[in-house]
Amino acid sequence: MIEAMATASVDRMAGGTAKKTNQALPAGSWAPQGWGRPNLDSLFQTRVPVKYYDEDHTARGLRRFVAGEGSWTTSPQVANASKDVVVALAFTDRFAATKAGALAVSTLTAYVLDNGSEYQSNNFDGSGDTHRSPGSWLPDFDDNAQIIRIRSGKIANGDFTI
Repeated sequence: MIEAMATASVDRMAGGTAKKTNQALPAGSWAPQGWGRPNLDSLFQTRVPVKYYDEDHTARGLRRFVAGEGSWTTSPQVANASKDVVVALAFTDRFAATKAGALAVSTLTAYVLDNGSEYQSNNFDGSGDTHRSPGSWLPDFDDNAQIIRIRSGKIANGDFTI
């Protein structure tokens, strides 16, 4: 959870130069540089409303990923159109069997859908958004913190589905 919170609260890295490639840094996240600069002020900010959805711990949870229940959705509103929309999914895997491959763990991936635009967690597109790769709905097998960052103003009417 701490990793997801810290990653979701970073600053954009625009305006600098990538040391290794000597390329100008784009306005948003991109694979060579990751999500951005850590910013603890953003982590503890109270200016923009934040919604948290924890796992439901009832006998038959509504927000829990168990065998036979592959997805959960919600449709929040954009609170402030001048700010980026950031979605974070953090989870803990059950232990893997001895000699387990990547397919045994870390198979949750987050998606945001908005009027025909599709954003996939941990998928950089260079412009700062996390658009999914065309034709790919494959989960991210490597990370237990899934982040989607959508630049301010990209969700036109304020409605989107996670």
